[in-house]
Amino acid sequence: MHCSAPLSRSALATLIFLAGCASPILQLSEQSGFYEKVKGNTELAKQFLRCSRQGYQDQTAESVSATPSVAVSGQAPSAAPALPAVEAAVADSPQLKADEDISALLDLIRDMNDPAERKVDIGRLIRIAEMGKRLHARFRIDEDRLAQDNSLFAQLLLAYNKAYFGDIQFRTQPTQTGSGIQGVFKVVSAGFVDCNGNAFTFPGLSSEITVSMDPVKQEPTVRFHASSVDSRRVASDLVRIFLEALMDAAFRVPATQEATALKVKWSRDERPYPRIDPDHPPISYDQFARVARDAMLAEAIVTSAVGKAVRGAGVFGTNNETLAAAVETAGGVLAKKLAEHEAFCYFRVTKGKPQVMDHTDTRTEAPAGPAATR
Repeated sequence: MHCSAPLSRSALATLIFLAGCASPILQLSEQSGFYEKVKGNTELAKQFLRCSRQGYQDQTAESVSATPSVAVSGQAPSAAPALPAVEAAVADSPQLKADEDISALLDLIRDMNDPAERKVDIGRLIRIAEMGKRLHARFRIDEDRLAQDNSLFAQLLLAYNKAYFGDIQFRTQPTQTGSGIQGVFKVVSAGFVDCNGNAFTFPGLSSEITVSMDPVKQEPTVRFHASSVDSRRVASDLVRIFLEALMDAAFRVPATQEATALKVKWSRDERPYPRIDPDHPPISYDQFARVARDAMLAEAIVTSAVGKAVRGAGVFGTNNETLAAAVETAGGVLAKKLAEHEAFCYFRVTKGKPQVMDHTDTRTEAPAGPAATR
């Protein structure tokens, strides 16, 4: 059975329930419409697709094909422009290739990125949330061995994970005379910072430090004050870090100076993660700002739509707030990274000459499927 239905353009996101479907399909309208803006120009469309199908550092290769690659899952070539770049990042990572849910992840990205589909399978999102939890657990158990994994994804995930938990270091503090050690203190980072400069930190990390004199020992006492750990926030943050690492490994959209990606100590001889070159930026600063805004808007729209679908007492409600937070974040971050890459490629190929989208649609649209009532 085909678990989808046509959607009118006026609807932003509608949850469609069809008898016999294993999980609900969230049908989305076009998030940014950048491909629709260039598809009428054959040369621009070709350049846009070429840019979309590879990471930024690979786009100087002369032998880049303008045809879609065959998916890792073995399915036929996809119309999703960004999928080949994600497949390349997966192929580079033994961990991802071996994961039981990698096909579900690639299928999900295909559906979200294909201009003719733009849909989200809630069941696949749940599997992706579980996949992220498994990968973080592996780093916890055997961080030293996994640090030897030279794949871009593994190196980014390890760095993002450490940064999120504060990249904790303990250092000694000398006495005033310098003749000995007065004590040991903890140093933490600002948290994981994504490529647009947004920071995420484990809530259990100390945010305040109090130093006072112990009246008995007559020596300084250091007290760390940490906020409470919220399972919903932590679950969503871990899923975010996993997907940010994967999509950054795939697309490598240039990052702001404070991004964690620029602080990775690469274990193999290669070019570092690209930063926004202040002297020769690939697109203008205003366009980078537009890329960031468009990405955040896409995340907000999909997070809200998925959150509505997986909460409440309806047929597809999870009745589990922690799982719901992780699932809605998975959908939102995927939408954010796809929109970010799409907008970056659009501004690169148009070179500051905006294209006007033709809103003429000759398709005959059937009424939208029955929407969920919440």
